[in-house]
Amino acid sequence: MASSRKDKGHCIASDTRGVSKGDRIAIILENRHEWCASYLGVLMAGAIAVPMDAQLGANEVRNLLYDSGAVLVVHSDRQRQM
Repeated sequence: MASSRKDKGHCIASDTRGVSKGDRIAIILENRHEWCASYLGVLMAGAIAVPMDAQLGANEVRNLLYDSGAVLVVHSDRQRQM
């Protein structure tokens, strides 16, 4: 299990999808090990993590994404339906 967490963080860091150093990446995940792996991956990519509460509503998330200027969102399947 520990290696899969490291792999997820490494995946974000190595597959930056055009993310530049200093870009903001939103993390909308439940409190699980994937959140930690995603956070570390964002930092490894040289980006700025924008953590968001996974229980926010769609309007709140939309406003926070707009205000933060996030260029990428890391989320679970639950948030995909927003």
